[in-house]
Parts: sequence; structure tokens; C-alpha cells
Amino acid sequence: MVACKIVFNFEDKERTRGEKELLGAIEGSKWIKRWELLLQMLFSVLADTAIRLMREMESKGGIKPGTGGPSWEVPLGRRDSLDASVQGSNNNLPAPNSTLSSIITKFKLQGLDIVDVVALSGAHTIGDTRCVSFRQRLYNQSGNGVPDFSLNPAYAAGLRTKCPSSGGDQNLFFLDLVTPFKFDNQYFKNLLVYNGILNSDEVLFTQSAQTMELVKLYAENNELFFEQFAKSMVKMGNISPLTWPMGEIRKNCRRVNHH
Repeated sequence: MVACKIVFNFEDKERTRGEKELLGAIEGSKWIKRWELLLQMLFSVLADTAIRLMREMESKGGIKPGTGGPSWEVPLGRRDSLDASVQGSNNNLPAPNSTLSSIITKFKLQGLDIVDVVALSGAHTIGDTRCVSFRQRLYNQSGNGVPDFSLNPAYAAGLRTKCPSSGGDQNLFFLDLVTPFKFDNQYFKNLLVYNGILNSDEVLFTQSAQTMELVKLYAENNELFFEQFAKSMVKMGNISPLTWPMGEIRKNCRRVNHH
């Protein structure tokens, strides 16, 4: 994405279609928006500095009390773009139903390796996803009317109660059903028992011996996961960053300031 470089997606505007409503767009970030609004009210004179600080704090896992997670030094001086690219997002971001080979290829094109793929996927330890993002796994994974065999049947039965075969597209579900508000390695433990809600999650455990071993490793060792996640976040943050005089620092991360 070429919008707000850290975590958010661009909203639709009159002449620009944003990335916020993409199938794989971030969900469950209402608490982040509350912090943005609070900072804008308290520090309106210094809004640019305040919003930048908020976003750097968020990257360190320091915004939402009780969430936990690793911390790392965030490179400074990064700026936001003046436009958005739906096509770029569709081309560069893995879809929820992606195969592992597709995910690895898209990460590799950005300079990220298999270790980064697995570690960064661990971000799905918090947040939500929509019914439309995983419905095919419940009813018609391979186009033959059969559910995904790699999804725990008991878990699938519970998901079907709120994710019907048609309708309910926007119904939200926790990405991590066990500790949805805590940043930990439970995501990887879920994959071990086939409770990864997205196909793009569970394939880490089912489609490659190399990624399977990493999933097992992070499921066993929370500190190791934290350590690698921090390294991979810094690495991802160095993908073609915008710096002065390019771009801007947005007061509202979901839209440009004066364009």
C-alpha cells in the first residue's frame, strides 16, 4: 500500500478509491481511531507531531493497555503518501484465501523471506476478520461444495452460526479465538490444532515443512516469536519509505491533509 505507511488503509474519497474496504483490509482498529481523535483534540496546535508520536507508540505495542507484545526502535522521519492504490494493494498484499506459494512470492518481491512471512503473520494474534474473508472454507473450499479439510470441524461449526453461506459478509470474528485482545503466540498454537480462521493463516502449518517448523517453534517459544517479529517489522518498515520532502504527515491517517 502507498497510503499511511504504518498500519492503516486509505478511505474512499470523491476522486480516489481507497484501500480501506479491500477484502483483506485491517479490521478492529476502532481503539486506534479513538486515540487519533483524542490526540487531535488535545494537541491541535501540534497535531502533526502528536499523530506521528501516536503512530510510533502504536508500532511499539504501547497504545492499547494490556495488549502486551514486543517493542522495537522505530525508524523516524517517515511520511505518508498523497494518494492510494487499490491496484497496488491487490497486487502486493496476499488475499485471505491465498496459497502459501503466492504469499511467499509477494513477500519475496518486497525483500522479505520465509521467516518474515511466518513471524509477521503472527500479527493476527489480535484483530478481527470478516465473514466474507473465510466463508469459502466453511462451505466450498475447492469448488466442490466441501468445507476445508484443514479447518477444525468443531471450530467451523461455531463459525457457521454467524457466517452463513450467503449474507452476513461484514460480520466480524476474532482472528485469535483464545486470546483476541492479547499480543502473544497463541496464534501459532491455534494453527497447530487447525484453528486458523483464514486460509492464508492455516497454510503456514499445512503447505510447507519449513513454515510448519517455524509455526511449531513460535508456538513453543513466545520470546523467540517476539524477537523475530520485532526484527521483521523493522525490515518491513524499510520497504521504500517516504521521507522529506516527499509526502506529508497526515493529521487524519485515513485521508490526506489538503488535497
